[in-house]
Amino acid sequence: MTANHNRHDLLIVSTHGHIYCLQKKTGSRIWRQDFPSKYTGGLISLFINDADQLIVAAQGKTCAMDLFTGTHRWTNDMEGMGYHEISVVSTPTVNHGLSYAPPANEKSGWGDDSNERPPDYASSEKAVVIACSYGKVAGIDSKSGQTLWKFDCPSGGYNLPVVIAETDMIFIGCGRMVYALNPKDGSTFWSTKATNGLVGSGWMTMATVWGSRQAEV
Repeated sequence: MTANHNRHDLLIVSTHGHIYCLQKKTGSRIWRQDFPSKYTGGLISLFINDADQLIVAAQGKTCAMDLFTGTHRWTNDMEGMGYHEISVVSTPTVNHGLSYAPPANEKSGWGDDSNERPPDYASSEKAVVIACSYGKVAGIDSKSGQTLWKFDCPSGGYNLPVVIAETDMIFIGCGRMVYALNPKDGSTFWSTKATNGLVGSGWMTMATVWGSRQAEV
């Protein structure tokens, strides 16, 4: 939170190579920045992690900006991953070794916490940014912007992978395959072929309860 704005007040918009931070209730502009690598066209992907980092990605580059000021923090050039659209998320900053299972009698949110946040864990870790493009996936250190690992989706071709990030596992869908990876090192927990279909679009979408609710945190 800054002196004037709470994270829940903010709406981030990207268009025409620019990124804007707006006040949700009034539409007034708080800040405006160019994409850090001077990109001027196409889709800019956005994701805000729970460390108040704004992750922006386009044309083969993933960048981090300060949510409240738009200040550029780092750029990862994603070497070997082409110059195409990027899907990007970030893991939460809770301990990756622990998973949250809501109690059976849970009524709403995360129990009695009115802020709808998952329970506190004893330790915390820095988030891992997951950037996907051109049939490949990169895990990026959220603090330094350095690449931690890469995963080349077998038979992924030029497809844009889709990703869901949970506390201790990430799910990657690409082409006909789904992979479960360790966000710390990119190692594979399992992989499976989702379909044998030959007709129709090759786009894949995915959802989990935790992954969907995490976006509300």
